[in-house]
Amino acid sequence: MGFLNPYMFALITLIGLFVLFYFFRKQYEKKVIPSNMIWIQVMKEREASRFFQKWQNHLLFWLQLLSLLFLMFALMRPYLTVEREKGEEFIFIVDTSATMLANHGSKTVFDRHKEEMLSILDQLHEQEVTIITAGSNPEIQLWKESDRKKIKDAIEGLSVTYEHENIAQALRLARAMLANEKGAIHLFSDGVKWEEVTKIINDRYVVVHNSQEDVINVSLRSFVVGSMFDKVKGIAVLKNDSDVKREATFSVKGEKGILFQKTVVLSPDSEMLIPIDSLPKQSFYYGIVDVEDEYVPDNFSTALFHQNTQPVYVHGNISPFFVRGLESIGVDVYHLDDQQTAPHEKGIVATDLSSIEDDYGIGYFLFESTTENLEPVLGSIKQVDDPLLNYVDMRNVHISKSRSSSPFNELESIVSVGDRPLIQKGMLDGIPTVAFLFPIEQTDWPMHPNFPIFLYNSYEWLVQQSKPMEYFQPGEKKWLNFESELVEVFSIDGKNLYTVQTNREAFQAPFEPGIYQAISGHQIYYFSVLIDEQEKKVSSEKSFTLNDSLLDGTTGEKQQVGTNSLWFPLALFALLILFVEWEVFRRNA
Repeated sequence: MGFLNPYMFALITLIGLFVLFYFFRKQYEKKVIPSNMIWIQVMKEREASRFFQKWQNHLLFWLQLLSLLFLMFALMRPYLTVEREKGEEFIFIVDTSATMLANHGSKTVFDRHKEEMLSILDQLHEQEVTIITAGSNPEIQLWKESDRKKIKDAIEGLSVTYEHENIAQALRLARAMLANEKGAIHLFSDGVKWEEVTKIINDRYVVVHNSQEDVINVSLRSFVVGSMFDKVKGIAVLKNDSDVKREATFSVKGEKGILFQKTVVLSPDSEMLIPIDSLPKQSFYYGIVDVEDEYVPDNFSTALFHQNTQPVYVHGNISPFFVRGLESIGVDVYHLDDQQTAPHEKGIVATDLSSIEDDYGIGYFLFESTTENLEPVLGSIKQVDDPLLNYVDMRNVHISKSRSSSPFNELESIVSVGDRPLIQKGMLDGIPTVAFLFPIEQTDWPMHPNFPIFLYNSYEWLVQQSKPMEYFQPGEKKWLNFESELVEVFSIDGKNLYTVQTNREAFQAPFEPGIYQAISGHQIYYFSVLIDEQEKKVSSEKSFTLNDSLLDGTTGEKQQVGTNSLWFPLALFALLILFVEWEVFRRNA
């Protein structure tokens, strides 16, 4: 606490004079008594008593003294010093991805971050606050608001959207919005690293609030179901990301209950493939992992049954290892001669890199068919975390030669050596494509047991991409053609969620993962919402602050507040005491 007018404390001398006046004040009452003989001793004792003992205990005196003291403190204009957050303007960037639901104790990371935001709000004093949610497409939830109630309501209304976070784009948006160099950015996530922030923002005060604690996690990395030799089979891949052994029970649940169940023990930091030999034909399946861990959303996945599998049309000089690999997983393979082309928009086409313009399939397998102008592959092979590489380790595969560069800049490299891509995936002119930039004959890959697994993963991915209504990421939007312009979306238990007018807006999937139904006219479509593969691995980093000294000397950690409000209650108390003193005086009179 401090005082704006400390010199007003000199008024204490006048209050001292007021007290001295009461030391000498005497009051007498007229009474008729028979004798004053008994008073002689009392008067002698009074004359011999100490000075302060003559002070009369009078109610009016205490009321007047208190009134004067309150008035003196009101004139001194007191103020309080309290903890305040640095910054003249605030931007909150909030990660709403699925990994924010990881548990730390009894609370999720997301709930803890909301409590931190509310705690910061309690330390603000009329500063403006902007809130940005860092989903796949960052959105502004609150814009330059200073009303504390509206800010609190906005924070409490935030929820997890299960989308993969786009921290980089959210930081760029915040940097563009924060013109005031004395503003502050608070980023709430789980595993944001120092270099991720500094390469975008290095001239603003930034506080990154991370989860800071490692999470025990067992995830269902992959769950697929398909028809193979007139049987419904499936594969599940479980991953233990923790450093301790975990026991887990994997179950497949259909429309009428449990269809498959197996209990396994996962070693620390290991994967396990669980084959599912036989399942009854149903429209959809749930894959569920029952395990004690601290992150639940990746313990669950869904799969839709493809009633009609897509054939593969082989055109050109394609490796027989590839053909036999597809046939081993139950795919129908048809060979085309030089005069034939694949049916328009039917099936998946496997061809060499030079013949792509001649075929019109719903998906492509592209191969390097010649050994000319190829360069030796030197160095270690690297791979990214991608669904096509689930349970596939390319580090032990020997590739002798490959192209020096890729002719497809629009495709993503998932296997590479140095800066040279070896396997790519993505959309090529709107068609899903998997490209091999090396001849399979120049490798020992077909001798590895993961070769047919990669072919199965790639085939399933191409089929899923060719059926856009089947699989969505949380909140994903797609322009789709339906039988009717009005599409109603239902949960699997029949609850009507919302309606989409496809002639005016894109179809948007729900945010929560699961199986849903879309009804258009007389047609019912089942579709699945799956979390992004990157949301199946929980990361954690320590919290940190950038440019901590940038705001020093302007808006410190302590600020004075209440300078224009504390004097008023003090003066009001003084006035109330005077009213009481007048009433006491009136009654005694």
